[in-house]
Amino acid sequence: SLTGLVANASITSLEELNLSTEASRALNRVGVNTITGLCKMSFRSLTSMVGKKHATEIRGKLQDNGLTLAS
Repeated sequence: SLTGLVANASITSLEELNLSTEASRALNRVGVNTITGLCKMSFRSLTSMVGKKHATEIRGKLQDNGLTLAS
């Protein structure tokens, strides 16, 4: 489950993903401010909100930390 993934992750805040400033601002603009909230989103919905470039970066950073977006 997503909750398990988030609970087992070593990171607890979006800052710890070390996203680019642009990707962080894009998430702030659309009101996504928690790892849990982010992981509940699908790649498609994230892309529609922040654009493909940022969504791809965010997905990669999540994967680097053992997290995934919703399918």
